Amino acid sequence: MREVIEESLANQFRQTGYLAFGSHDCPFSPEERARIRHLAMNDPDRFVVVSTGDTDEAVSVRVHRLLIDGDRPRATDAVLVDALLAIVAAPGKLALYEKILASEPVVVRRMQAHVLAEGEFIGRHRDSESSKRYLAAVIVQLNPAEAGGGFAIYPPDRPALFLHDFTVLVTDAELEHEVMPVMAGRRCTLAFWLARAETC
Repeated sequence: MREVIEESLANQFRQTGYLAFGSHDCPFSPEERARIRHLAMNDPDRFVVVSTGDTDEAVSVRVHRLLIDGDRPRATDAVLVDALLAIVAAPGKLALYEKILASEPVVVRRMQAHVLAEGEFIGRHRDSESSKRYLAAVIVQLNPAEAGGGFAIYPPDRPALFLHDFTVLVTDAELEHEVMPVMAGRRCTLAFWLARAETC
């Protein structure tokens, strides 16, 4: 049954370029999401204000860089990053990503936490323009905005989609997207990018 579900997810990802999980089918348990939230968000001093994205798109977001891409990924805090990777890159999770992407083995190449307060946003871009290594991004919703802050997807051959209610979102690195301005509350997420292991 599990293999059938995973094959269905892989087919959906191939057809649409994204997968949105709700609380009922989230690959992370409530306890894992709470642990991720604690690890990623518990030190506000580590967040820096960013106004330009990797591809020169306009952004207004606070970022905690955890795993920085380069010739080899570099952890800004090895203990913290190892604790997060123990959850998001556990063997079972990596196996799921590999099924979805029809690619193995995969690794987490980059990871950062984002906080968007009222009026803040992430401009329209493609993750593949940051690095050709990236296959997909995984966004774990830690705290949704009270209003606004939707994740907008722009498929090349279909109307735009605006996603609000998800716990985890997987997006193809070639898929153009943005985060709409937060109108109320704070939007908090952990994002990490997947690549083939041999590219590391």
